[in-house]
Amino acid sequence: MRVSTLIVIAQCLFTSAYLSAQTPIYTDDFENSASPGWFKQTSGEHSGNASFLNSFSITTALGMEDGNHYGRFIATVNALPTYSSTRWYAGDYASLQSSPTLPADWSLSFDFRSGNLDPIWIQISIPSSLDFYHHTVMTAWATPTSTAWNSVVLQGQQFTEQDGDGPQYETDLRLGMASHDQNGNPLAFSEVGTHELDLDNIVFEAVPEPQIFALVGVACFLRILARRR
Repeated sequence: MRVSTLIVIAQCLFTSAYLSAQTPIYTDDFENSASPGWFKQTSGEHSGNASFLNSFSITTALGMEDGNHYGRFIATVNALPTYSSTRWYAGDYASLQSSPTLPADWSLSFDFRSGNLDPIWIQISIPSSLDFYHHTVMTAWATPTSTAWNSVVLQGQQFTEQDGDGPQYETDLRLGMASHDQNGNPLAFSEVGTHELDLDNIVFEAVPEPQIFALVGVACFLRILARRR
């Protein structure tokens, strides 16, 4: 095989590797986090009841296991809300980007554990480029298979999209404990007490479209064919 052909093959392999290893839009392994970001929020009828929102707290810390840092999110519920329709959430908060658009194809992966088999809640809020008072909300759930560490990979198509009310200034990501699941069933976080969610290796990234690799393959084949004539 000619040296020039080997060079072309090497260039093609490098291009494919580059396309499949683009820099993630957001990543957090908690190795450089002084204090993880956090959120707590409510929804449902009378969800703006300030007294209930203030009745549960969340603190964050860095854990260490086998030489690896991870984020600890500890929420304490001191009392339950007056209205049964109220839902509440608490966990990790991250700003993804200021752009009101996401890549055509993307994925979110992370590791988590919570000491129980309850699903955790994931939400991405995206500002509207047309209407300041509305935004897009994308929601998904991740159910653990054990009380130890669980690894999750979610594709954009697995999220449910709906309209959100109110201003949204940036695209943000929230991963947290939920008081109820998507069917309204109460979870452990709906009970008075202290609850913990551990997170690690959060990666939000664009997924290259398959046709890009096909085009690279065709281009490489044509270059090799031309050199063999």
